[in-house]
Amino acid sequence: MEQAQEKPMPKPNKPAWRKRASCLIFNVSTQQLLLVSSRRHSTDTNKSWIIPGGSIEETDDSPQACAMRECEEESGIVPDGNCMAYLGEFIDPDRRTKTDTFAASRFVPGRPSVENRTHYWCPFLEVERHLAWRPTLLRMFESSRGFLQHFVDEQKQHQEGVATATTTAAQ
Repeated sequence: MEQAQEKPMPKPNKPAWRKRASCLIFNVSTQQLLLVSSRRHSTDTNKSWIIPGGSIEETDDSPQACAMRECEEESGIVPDGNCMAYLGEFIDPDRRTKTDTFAASRFVPGRPSVENRTHYWCPFLEVERHLAWRPTLLRMFESSRGFLQHFVDEQKQHQEGVATATTTAAQ
């Protein structure tokens, strides 16, 4: 008599990693970072803040294009695509996401958020407090410090150039 073979138990399916893109937008002159309210974790009286970003869609030409689109949809603010720096890919194992992250210091105020989100220009000194609930987002900000210093230096050079040109024109 043949003995029935046991079939191995199927392994539970883990969801695939989701590819995302995000963009840290800095207002260097006021030393602030753009944050938007989280749809899932905010209420009318208590906002949870996040960095603009979302899933890469088939219609996005690149992760950078996705980051720009998400910023505009979530905040109404459009980063200057010619002045964006790539910060790297950030992995969030709990959410099973891999996020290509960019930084920009030049932007154009657009229209109100199409997603009815609130945006907040957060002072750099308060960013840690607002993003502590999402360690991956906090890592993104912390990794941007070198790029942020570059943006600050770039702005100083621009201001010095404008001041020199103004002084020369006045003479």
